[in-house]
Amino acid sequence: MNRLNSSQQTIFLAIFLAASLIGNIFLFSGNSGKASQLEQQSAELNKRSSEIEQLTNQLAENQRKTRQSESTLSSVGGQQRELQAIAKEMQVQLLELTEAYQKNLVTAEQTKQQLSAAEAQRKELEARLRDQQASLQEAQKTISNQQRLLRANTLPGDSEKQLKNQQALSSLSGKLKADYPNVLLRQSQSGAGVIEIPLTYLFEQGTTKLNASSPELLKPITATLLELPDTSIEVIGHSDSRPIVSDMGLIYPTNWELSSARASKVAQQLKETGIAEQRLTVMGKAANVPVRDEQNELAWQINRRIEIRFN
Repeated sequence: MNRLNSSQQTIFLAIFLAASLIGNIFLFSGNSGKASQLEQQSAELNKRSSEIEQLTNQLAENQRKTRQSESTLSSVGGQQRELQAIAKEMQVQLLELTEAYQKNLVTAEQTKQQLSAAEAQRKELEARLRDQQASLQEAQKTISNQQRLLRANTLPGDSEKQLKNQQALSSLSGKLKADYPNVLLRQSQSGAGVIEIPLTYLFEQGTTKLNASSPELLKPITATLLELPDTSIEVIGHSDSRPIVSDMGLIYPTNWELSSARASKVAQQLKETGIAEQRLTVMGKAANVPVRDEQNELAWQINRRIEIRFN
């Protein structure tokens, strides 16, 4: 049997009291001498009836609050279901994002491997290019030597001088190759020895002042020229094609003056280290005899040079 709640117990108690009072009324109705008791019991009945009415109203209020609570609980339950649905949707989105992230990781790793392979291929190609350039330079030297020998054989009057020039260049190459790889040694079509020196080996940047390392470079060149006392020596300055825009333009308005000034500095250094002045000729050719015709920094750097000719 289900247990009665407090409201139901109160109602049953009130009904029980009312029934008791009614029974007492019938019990004492035949006794006229107890009229006052009947009145008291009637008042008590009215009081109990009022209490029953209050309890009934209280029960109705409790039922109303119960229905309101049930409605609130139902609303909360609906919100809870909505939140659960949102949470489930967010879990799905999180799973999708996780899968996308993992795919991106795989793609990034593949890209990294591809870049690594491309870098290895680039290094291999660079190594092959260096080998080919070295082979080409050796072939050019061989061709040049053969041409010199051919000219020496076909010019009987100058063959001995040309051979000496060739031997001097060969000896000088062994002294300069390790420390000054960009110095070019060659023999002209007339058989003269030609030494082409980049300006960066001789001069401070943007000046006509010899740098601190230039004497070490010119020392073996001077020694070679001293071994050929019968040769004349030309020191020729070359510039790039750009106009002078620095403060040097106040001293050297054009590349003619600038290239001549640098050639004079080198000739003066040769003189101070033992070369007779009467053997020396100085000239500046500005940008009129370029090695490279392109208009870019590499070509300009190659064209800026000092040329020493002996014959």
